[in-house]
Amino acid sequence: MIIEAGQSSEGTTQEQLSQLTFGQHPIARTLTILTSGNSVVRTEDLSTPSSEFTRYDSINTTKKNKNGTPVNFSSVLGVWAKTTPTQATTPVVPPVYGQILLGLSLPFGDLTASEKVQLIEELQTGQVYDTAFPAAKKVTVDGRLAYEYNVTIQPILYIRYMKEYAADMGLHQLDQVNPNTYEGQSAFNVTWTVDVNSREIVRAVYGNNNVENYGGYGLPVTVSTPTKAITTAALQSRLTSLLSK
Repeated sequence: MIIEAGQSSEGTTQEQLSQLTFGQHPIARTLTILTSGNSVVRTEDLSTPSSEFTRYDSINTTKKNKNGTPVNFSSVLGVWAKTTPTQATTPVVPPVYGQILLGLSLPFGDLTASEKVQLIEELQTGQVYDTAFPAAKKVTVDGRLAYEYNVTIQPILYIRYMKEYAADMGLHQLDQVNPNTYEGQSAFNVTWTVDVNSREIVRAVYGNNNVENYGGYGLPVTVSTPTKAITTAALQSRLTSLLSK
């Protein structure tokens, strides 16, 4: 699946396109575009359960070197750097899954039939999502008919639910989180847009310029894991050297 997310704050805009493959060989590819003023930096990350890599795809900036000419970033572009942290055990899914999936309002993943049944039952009995079905609106997204639903989510119920989902997915970022600490916090709203024919979510809007677009369900990540990569420190050293000339 593909998740396109964007947000902006104080003159800085970040656009992120993440493609996730679930199943026997989970892998994640993330493209990030960071814009600040006249500078635009595009980076790419590739993550498997055992390895993580990053590289700069392009760097456009008005910064000049001491000679007054634009900085030439060709020596750092397209160079993969391995960023795999030291871990006691190899996770069953790429570590970046937690950063991406646990920030969404809906759970996604390759789950067993029993896990799916349990999570659906929790949705129904726990009333995690208060959806205003009567107020649904018909809209068109990329020429296809869809419905917009306004959803209200209580933080304590959402965190409790996501902890159960995270455990099923082998994600540990919420292991030490106590849902009860969210008791009394104000509910938040999200607007889901669901394709009528496929019944798949295509958009989630949270407000504050935070929008997620979904698509590419079932499409695998086709980028191969790099066979040659330098260290992150070496890549950053090259970049620092270019900027200091």
